[in-house]
Amino acid sequence: MPHVEPTLPSDPVDSPRPAATATYSERLSPGIWTYGAIALFCVFVFVMIVIASLPVAAAVSLALLAAGSVFAFVTSPVVTVADGHLQAGRARIPVTLLGEPRTLDRAEVSTMMGPSFDPRAYACLRTSTGSAVVMDVLDPQDPTPWWLVSTRHPEALARAVRAAQGR
Repeated sequence: MPHVEPTLPSDPVDSPRPAATATYSERLSPGIWTYGAIALFCVFVFVMIVIASLPVAAAVSLALLAAGSVFAFVTSPVVTVADGHLQAGRARIPVTLLGEPRTLDRAEVSTMMGPSFDPRAYACLRTSTGSAVVMDVLDPQDPTPWWLVSTRHPEALARAVRAAQGR
């Protein structure tokens, strides 16, 4: 039976669209305390296994340290403003549905997350960042009153949202 090469159409229907250029992108990577907790866990594992075998305990502990650190970094949320949308973690909203972004420092974030916190609000928070941006949701159909997004660069995120909104 002769070998026949499949023919491909010259213009595929499912061609991927070009990626939008992000005007702002930041990974909210874990803080030093997260990595410290991972290291402490690995020390405990080492102590439990070292009785059986020192080389095995060292190998397992180092493998857990590497895997835990990579996992903590890879699963950290990304905040992006691109293509007219704000994406924080898995949530995404058109910037036209957001009000004026306001920057918050650590104390203001703590106040906002206190007893007056509205549980309907969307919060993408990482305590290691310290600052955040809050934006009211203007869509009357959306029960979410506002978005609170952690960032290490609140002014840059607010500028990017304003620019995407055309302000």
